[in-house]
Amino acid sequence: MIFITLSGNKLPFNRVGAWIIALIRQGFLNPEEEEIAFCAPPPTIPPEGVLVYQSFDEGQQEKMITKARIVITDCHPPLMTLATRLAKTVIFIPRAEQLQENHDQHQVMTALELMKQNAKVAWSPGDLVRILAIQGETPISKVIYL
Repeated sequence: MIFITLSGNKLPFNRVGAWIIALIRQGFLNPEEEEIAFCAPPPTIPPEGVLVYQSFDEGQQEKMITKARIVITDCHPPLMTLATRLAKTVIFIPRAEQLQENHDQHQVMTALELMKQNAKVAWSPGDLVRILAIQGETPISKVIYL
């Protein structure tokens, strides 16, 4: 399972859902072959074709992360800590102030620091495809044609 979990924020983070929809439409992800679960509170709009959860308590979230093969999350410290503590493959997608996804650039700054530690950070849908390919999710032939 791929579990996408985003922090609660008054600002939407619809870019992640748009990326997931694009990857499904292009055949890089297939929810019929592998479960894709998405958990983000409103106002973020979830992608079509995946399991959607509006919210979890910490215990439920931990169960989903434990079940997941890959976790995709923003750079919110509690989510980062939980996913890495459970030793999961984690892909970080930072919220950006200039895209009106956050009130400041702290997630972008956190992502830059994470990259120095060789963490997986996706800045674009292409980055996400390349990281998933490395994890064995996407055939490399499809990545070449992105």
